[in-house]
Amino acid sequence: MCITKKAQTRHCTLSAIECGQCGPDAVAWNDEHGFTIFEIIIVAALMGIIAALAIPKYQAISAQSELQKESWNFYRELSSARSIAMKNDACVWVKFSTSACTLSVDTSGDGVRQPNEKVKTFVISMPVSIGIPVNGPVSAPDNLPFNSDGMAGEWANQMVISNDAVGTINNGALYLKTSRLRRQTYCIGMSSQFQSMKLFKWDGSSWKTL
Repeated sequence: MCITKKAQTRHCTLSAIECGQCGPDAVAWNDEHGFTIFEIIIVAALMGIIAALAIPKYQAISAQSELQKESWNFYRELSSARSIAMKNDACVWVKFSTSACTLSVDTSGDGVRQPNEKVKTFVISMPVSIGIPVNGPVSAPDNLPFNSDGMAGEWANQMVISNDAVGTINNGALYLKTSRLRRQTYCIGMSSQFQSMKLFKWDGSSWKTL
């Protein structure tokens, strides 16, 4: 292909030497050309900047989604303890650790947790865990102060569901956090006044009921 200096919109398929129409002023146009080192460096630098901006944002969104999912799963597990107590007509204890809860049914009726009375253990998927996040709230939605393990009220010892007509649950709460988020956290709490278990979300300044 060649293009004349006087009319650069004129093309031909022959070389500059073979092309009689292009004349002595024709210049050869090289179809085979690639990127220069400078162009490659510029593109690589731009891709690096875009990745540096996008990856942290994606990681934050992923961590928020993971924390929300595990909080809802844990909330459903704790909510099911009441139906287990009423079904078995027995007291149910829920003992918490930083990454799990163990549910036991007092089938013997002696008011003492026995090794053979354990029903199940629910494990929270890491990196979500029970505990107080950095820059998190200092108290639960009902102003119950949390201990260093992220549990408040009577739940600092254990959650207890009585085998009465309504399956009364003792007053308490717990935090659910992730090491990937410094401010956001969830709280599962029980108000003994209204006997309703609720899930709350801390948005950095206030609690929101979900």
